[in-house]
Amino acid sequence: MRGANLRVVVTWRWALALLFVLLATLTCVRLGIWQWHRFEEKNTRADVIQQHYDAEPIPLADAPASARTKLAASDDYTVVKARGHYCAEPECVLYVRNRVQGSSVGFWQLVPFKAVSGQTLLVVRGWVVAGQTDSVPSTRPDVPSGEVELVARLRPTEPRLTDRPQVEGQLHSVNAPDVVSQAPGLTQVLEGTYGEAVRENGTAPEGLAGLSKPETSIGPHLSYAFQWWIFSVFFLLGFVVAVRRTLRDEAEEREAEPDASSAPGAPGGQASPSAHGRLHRYGSTRGGHHRSRGTDEDEEDSLLEERQE
Repeated sequence: MRGANLRVVVTWRWALALLFVLLATLTCVRLGIWQWHRFEEKNTRADVIQQHYDAEPIPLADAPASARTKLAASDDYTVVKARGHYCAEPECVLYVRNRVQGSSVGFWQLVPFKAVSGQTLLVVRGWVVAGQTDSVPSTRPDVPSGEVELVARLRPTEPRLTDRPQVEGQLHSVNAPDVVSQAPGLTQVLEGTYGEAVRENGTAPEGLAGLSKPETSIGPHLSYAFQWWIFSVFFLLGFVVAVRRTLRDEAEEREAEPDASSAPGAPGGQASPSAHGRLHRYGSTRGGHHRSRGTDEDEEDSLLEERQE
């Protein structure tokens, strides 16, 4: 009987349903893993920001080794300090295009800073709104002359955008090769990092808006991950419940059907209890009467035989 019940769910329809459930479950699991990785990335980034953003500055000469090649994520927002001077040449004052501050688009002012230690750090001094044409900054704040005591936060340099034409005095991204191409006299440039100016001689850069503090919110990624995994369990449980219900219904239908072998007149079969009752009642009435008639006829035959003798 169990094998007969199982044949009910061994069909193409159930096979397609199982395939759909497996695909849906796998999709939910993968989406949950992706959300988990997003949670880990944001959580790690938030820890780095909280650890470095307001920390005491260290000398630029002691900056992480990754600043020379590509600043590591764990070294992001490291606060450094250095004495030196900004590049005084006009070609050294550059503006990085398409930088959003709040709801406005503008430019970053970028100027190379030559430290007394000999290292050159690319420094974003701040943000200025774009002009009416959106192709030039609305103002060009002056760069401090003479020796400057700089405090800055290190950030990783950005990829070069080689598919865009170079504009004199402007940059599409913050990277050492593009800066050196417009200010070729620079030496010992830290190619893996740039600095966001915090203070110059104890005060914020004048004429420029400071860059916004990065977000440290982790977001709902952790709860989304668990939600996707719960959905994957629901798909499997729903399929199991549907199979069990189908098997149960099939078993109940089989129990409700009369057994064909027990029907009256079936070869080798026996009468059902109801049929047996009907036959018994029939025999008890008409069968008994038939027996009484047979006895009277026998007596008459016996009398006739005696007279003949």
